[in-house]
Amino acid sequence: MTKFSELILKVGLKKSVILITLFAMVLALLVTGFSVTFLLHVSPQEKVNHLRVAIIVSLIVAPLIAFELVSLLFKINKLEIETRNLATYDPLTSLFNRRIFYELTDQQLKVACREKSSITLMMADVDGFKQINDKHGHFAGDQTLKLLGKIISDTVRLSDIAGRMGGDEFIFCLPNTTVEGAKVLANRLITAANNANFSFDGKPIKISLSMGVHACVPEHGYDINELFHQADLALYEAKRKGKNQVQ
Repeated sequence: MTKFSELILKVGLKKSVILITLFAMVLALLVTGFSVTFLLHVSPQEKVNHLRVAIIVSLIVAPLIAFELVSLLFKINKLEIETRNLATYDPLTSLFNRRIFYELTDQQLKVACREKSSITLMMADVDGFKQINDKHGHFAGDQTLKLLGKIISDTVRLSDIAGRMGGDEFIFCLPNTTVEGAKVLANRLITAANNANFSFDGKPIKISLSMGVHACVPEHGYDINELFHQADLALYEAKRKGKNQVQ
């Protein structure tokens, strides 16, 4: 995007149209004035008439053309943002999609390896999600995931990376975080899910999470898929031990 386009988007539609119209009017006056003075050699009265016509035409034509062009620019910018969001975020939960999550996590693992800092991965799974779909319908299941996306966004730190793995599984990368710190966050997420006042068609839906935590030692070398496999094993240990807990 050019600097001019960025300026128009920053100024806004209405002000951009006004500014472009004023610029077109000044340009029309300059061109007309030069033409009637140095090329056409018309009388003073004819010169005034030509300048008057230039003003009227620019005031009629310029706003119409400017509005169409500026509106088109705003539409293109909106489409670019939507396309970028679709490529980055999960449309249901507004968390990072799996591809972007893995890219960001891999970057953080490299930083942790270089700086020898602590980093922890987590996985979360909605307990009884199939029963929610079976009992209340898939739309209710989607609303459950959407609510959890908001709970997660409101709970994690700005430095944390949270994404949707797929289905009812969520994944987290917690830079500069020990296992104990990750467990604190996991329990906060579990408590927030338990306390969510959520109902569908007037019927309450109880939400609980099972979570698995795995501490990484990236300076020893790492395989990102293996690291998440270990977090996944911890998650299923939480399921095995009764759900609604962190392991």
